Amino acid sequence: MSRLEKVAKNYSGEIFYQIVLTLTSFIGRTVFIKMLGVEYLGISGLYTNVLGILSLTDLGIGSSIIFSLYKPLRNKDEKKIYALMKLFKTVYRVIGMAVAVLGCLLIPILPHLMNGGTELVNIYVVYMIYLLQSVMSYFFMAYYSSIIEADQKSYIMALFHSAEAIVSTFIQIIILLLTSNYILYLLIALGTNVLKNLLVGWTACRMYPYLKEKKDEKLSKEEVRIIFGNSGALMIYRINSTIMNACDNLVLSSFIGLRMVGLYSNYMVFHKCFTSFINKIFYSMKASIGDLHAEENREKEYQIFLSCNYMAAIIYGTASVGLAVISNEVLTVWIGKQYVISELLPVLMGVSMYLAGIQHVNSIFRDAAGLFQQAKYRPLFATIINVSLSVLLVKDYGIHGVVAATICSQCATYLWFDPLILCKYAFKVTPGQYFTKNAAYAAVLTVVGIVTWEVRHMLHVHVLVRIAVEMTVCVAGIVGLFMLIWSRGEEVKYLTNIITKRLRKRG
Repeated sequence: MSRLEKVAKNYSGEIFYQIVLTLTSFIGRTVFIKMLGVEYLGISGLYTNVLGILSLTDLGIGSSIIFSLYKPLRNKDEKKIYALMKLFKTVYRVIGMAVAVLGCLLIPILPHLMNGGTELVNIYVVYMIYLLQSVMSYFFMAYYSSIIEADQKSYIMALFHSAEAIVSTFIQIIILLLTSNYILYLLIALGTNVLKNLLVGWTACRMYPYLKEKKDEKLSKEEVRIIFGNSGALMIYRINSTIMNACDNLVLSSFIGLRMVGLYSNYMVFHKCFTSFINKIFYSMKASIGDLHAEENREKEYQIFLSCNYMAAIIYGTASVGLAVISNEVLTVWIGKQYVISELLPVLMGVSMYLAGIQHVNSIFRDAAGLFQQAKYRPLFATIINVSLSVLLVKDYGIHGVVAATICSQCATYLWFDPLILCKYAFKVTPGQYFTKNAAYAAVLTVVGIVTWEVRHMLHVHVLVRIAVEMTVCVAGIVGLFMLIWSRGEEVKYLTNIITKRLRKRG
């Protein structure tokens, strides 16, 4: 099977999972809000972020070992694969214990992270369930998913995730309708997650039977040093990513209250659905890009990078502009106008979503190229800027200040620095072409966004008709202008060539 065919298969699996996740998320959240209320959403969002910060204890070892697996998997070096997975297993068990201890140490400060909502449920019991789920992921063979993904078979993991989402949501809805018991609702999620991890471990051992054998294979001290050196750099990246994701909810909960966290989480449902859906497109390429990098064909790798960046600008741009315009309208139709915060919030979130999307493509190529050390302090500056500005701006501007702080940290750091590192170390080219193209992409998206926004305020029709017209203008405007302006570019020619080959092969 060719590299492109593997990408297509993985993409199909990831898209199927995202469709399942989107449907189950919306259905499950609708029932959740009706049966329990928005404050419970705030509790869930807060604890998810707190435990996300605790997951930083894995020091980025997962990504580092996945990178180390690309070459031995390509060469079918079973001894090296076994040694890497043995190290992974040992480290993850240590991490699981560390997460458990650190999680327990946080228990006394839980009430101080909440502004209201502590009377709704026993917050300590809820927290322990979330903590248990996080810890069990390290002990119950979740690390086996890494070898499946590194072997360009992420579609298998997508099927497991899809099954878990369907089963878990179905049982949780029944529990809510019959009992409205939040604790039982969480225990169902815990049970299905543990079951999934056990099945993943069993499947990985069936696919790679040599993993079950007890051998004395060990990595050399130099190999271990390199892995943990890369892990140290990746830890800083993870700190930035985790805090960027968790910062908003923690600041909102502390300064405004759990209700605002719950209201904000409804907007995040739209953004997570779209970003997760789009991220799957590029994530499905990650192992194949790593395999390509092992070939050391830098010219081809750079061309694919520019083509992926072009695709990202169109896809993330369309989603960002569309959500900036229609989020409030969809929210009103879905659960009611009382859950709308403001017209400015979706616009700010759309800008942040686009910047994060472009960065997602950069990070995939950076990880595939093993560039863990070259920009390891950049995330530290992003974190400092984000946290400092969030605390400073939330007092005067509320939730808008918090989202604006995220945008400022994105623009001040990785928006320009990561592409610089990629061009210098991975592709051996100057970054001028990349920056020029992305400035032009942003200009086109801004123009289409303004036009779509004006169309929204000009139409006085039923809300569903207006949403349909707005999205038509958005999609047609962005895709049409991108194809018109860059029709002769190498990116379009490359993508057209791939599509033509696929069609000919199918024919």
